[in-house]
Order: sequence, then structure tokens, then C-alpha cells
Amino acid sequence: MNFVKHTSYLFGFAVILLLAACGDDDEPAAPITLNFSSAELGITDDNTSVEVPIALSRSVGQDEMVMVRINSNNLTYGESADYYTVPAATGGEISLSVSANTQDVSFQVLKGAGLNIQQDESLTLTLVSTQDNIVVGDNSSATVSFSENFIAPSGTVELNAGGAAFPDQAFFDFSKSTQTNVSKNSWDLGFSTVSGQFAVVLNASAYHMARQLDATVMQDVTSADTVGFASEMVIPQFDPGVGSIGWIDTPDGNLATTAFGEIAESELEAKIYIVRRLNGDWKKVKVFRSGDNYTVQYTDIDDPSFLFTEVNKDSEANFNFFSFESGEVSVEPAKDSWDIMYSTYTTSLNLGGPGLDIPYGFNDYIIINRNNTEVAMVMIEDIGYDAFTATNATSIEFVSDIDAIGSSWRQGGGPDSGPQLFDDRFFVIRDADGLLYKFRFTRLTSASGERGYPEFTFEIVE
Repeated sequence: MNFVKHTSYLFGFAVILLLAACGDDDEPAAPITLNFSSAELGITDDNTSVEVPIALSRSVGQDEMVMVRINSNNLTYGESADYYTVPAATGGEISLSVSANTQDVSFQVLKGAGLNIQQDESLTLTLVSTQDNIVVGDNSSATVSFSENFIAPSGTVELNAGGAAFPDQAFFDFSKSTQTNVSKNSWDLGFSTVSGQFAVVLNASAYHMARQLDATVMQDVTSADTVGFASEMVIPQFDPGVGSIGWIDTPDGNLATTAFGEIAESELEAKIYIVRRLNGDWKKVKVFRSGDNYTVQYTDIDDPSFLFTEVNKDSEANFNFFSFESGEVSVEPAKDSWDIMYSTYTTSLNLGGPGLDIPYGFNDYIIINRNNTEVAMVMIEDIGYDAFTATNATSIEFVSDIDAIGSSWRQGGGPDSGPQLFDDRFFVIRDADGLLYKFRFTRLTSASGERGYPEFTFEIVE
């Protein structure tokens, strides 16, 4: 009986301690801070809309509302006037819904049908606090310029690959401070648009592979021709002796060393390739020249019939993109409208000697635009980020390989630690127009720690 009473007293005392621990001494949660990710954005006749991202310091626990106030200055609001927004503004204010468990929101400013850019104009956006648990941070205002010659001077950007699963590719243009996001699984093959050049690239972000068969007739190829491929055509493939390094495009972007190799001049000469996609799907594919364009034949492994399509070259883009399900699809922005792409990527890994290269898939990978774009990495010990000017750019080495940045901005993790940013370096990029920007990464993950949302700051170099 005494034991029971003693146990009851201990239990009651523990409950009192627990209630006390959860009582008035608890620190209230810090307010959520709102900031514009970029202070200056621009609209031109060619760049007719701009995404305005707003970053929250942490995820919201429930659906919340954010308010943006617009000062139109000399511009008139309306689709048939100078500009409008999505979602629409009411009384000069935009109400934005932030979904629970997210930490960012954005809206669009678009050029109206009546806008005629003959002189520079701008509007000012201001964040407004409407709730006690949400406060406005230091970057509370942003300017959208309407100018034929808008050049972004600086900004802070969170790249968005869609989260830890990296479902998207994020393309970013420094001079316009614009980001374009595309599903990385929306395409399979890319076809070079350079006149007189014939090259086919694989979707390296989706870990595609292509293996040539010694066959030229589609109906002759069946699953019997691919016995053993399921264990060989994988990424990573840790056995260099399989030869899988030859079934991916070289990571530097050299179009002379793609998995598809030289494109045949005729249907009779063209070899059949087995294309393996990340979802385990297999296609047999044949590509050959058609004048200055391409013909593609494709189908499932055991299908005796096949589909075919003509892919015509569009000089506005680096590649025309093709999906086995959807045909030609839009992926990259115009070749003069982006500088870097962030996502996953297929690269090569050397296991310790000549001939020991294997295909390997990387997260958090960055490539640069192949269209007259080049980049240099600068070590802080040589010159500091703030001190770097255009004069210093004459003494650094720029590289045009598309994987020049790659994963060199962060170090990989190990069994007991996650990947981390390198804080001893920054990058300088020269775009197709000759503009120089310096940029450094300030965050590897989102503010709440999720992969796929790194942050960097950039500044034009003068």
C-alpha cells in the first residue's frame, strides 16, 4: 500500500514539473520576417513579365496572407494600359496567400497592351505587415523598371529546383534577375540548333543514357537485344569495365563527344540506340539528318511499329527539345536569356586511374550557358569579394565548359555530416553580352534546411 502511495506521489510530482516546464517560461516563437529577394527587376519589350519572389525567414504553420502595396508613379494599371499583376491588385494592393509549411511566395508583374517604352519608368513595391506574427525585414521594397536597357545591378536569389527530390531545373539570368523553372522530366533529347551542325544531347539532369546497337532497322530490335542492359545501364555504375562512361554525354558540354555521336546523313546509315530513362523506361531510337534538320524514329523495345517526327532548328535557342510522350517541348529560355542552370546532373567520376571513369549523378549541380558564356572561380585569399572590380577580371582565368561551376561551390557530405558551402571562394561570370557579375553562395538549403533551394547574392562588376 505504501509503495502504491509513494508511486502516486512521484507521478503527481512529475506531472507538476512537466506542466511547469510548458508554462510561462517558454519563449514565444520569433516572428516570421518578410523580404523581397531582389531589390530591382525589369521589364522590356522582349522581357514582358517578371516574377517577384518574396522570402519568409521560416515556414508558416498555417495558411497566411501577405500584402504588397504598389506605387505606380507615372504608370497606369490594367491589362489594356501600362502594366498589370497576377494575382490582380485591388486598390493598389496585392493580397498573396502563403500556404502552410512553405516559406516563399511570388507574384508576377506583366507588361500591359498599352505600354510603349519610350522613356524609363518604374513602379515601387512595398511589403506591408498585417499580422503580429509576420514582420517586414530590411529588404521591404523593390523597384520594377520599364526600360529597353534595364540591367540588374545586384540582387539576392533563391534558386528553386523544387525541393530535396530536385524535380525541376532552374534557369537564371543575371542581367534581368529572372528565374525560369522547368520540370526536369519534361524532355528526353535535345537537338543542336546551329546551322550545319548536327548533335543530339541527353537529358543529363534526369540521368538519361544512350547505348548504340549494331542495328539499323527498327523492327529488328527487340528486348532480346538488350539482355543484361538493366544491370549495366545504371547511374552510378561502379564497374568501369562495363564501359558505361560512353553512354552519357561528356559533362563539359562538348557536342563532338555525346553518347549519340555523329548523326548519320541518311536513314539507312543511322544506328539504333537504346535510351534508358530514370524511371526505368526504355526506348529504341534512331536519329538522322533531314536537310538542315532532324528526323527521329522512336518506340518501345518490343513494338514492331514506330513513331517518327521532324525536328526543325530554332536559332533562338541552344537546342530544340523532344519528349517521347509529348513531342517537341519548350525547356530552356532563349539562349540569350539565361546564364546558369541549377538542378541535378550526370557527370563523370574517376575511381583512381586511367580508364576508371564512371557515370555519376550529382545533386546541387550548376552548369553555365554554352552561348558565349564563361566563368571563373576566385579564391578569397587572392582577392576579397567586396574588393573585386573589373580591373581584377583581367587577371583571372575564365572557362567556357558548361560544367565549370559544377559542384565546386559546395563540399559533399559524409556518413556523419551533410554537404556544406565553401566560404573561401566566389565566382565571376561573363554573359553573352559581355557583362560581368560576381556572385557568392550564402545558403546551401532553404531557410528551414531543405535541399534544392540554395541562395546567392550577386553584383555587377564595374
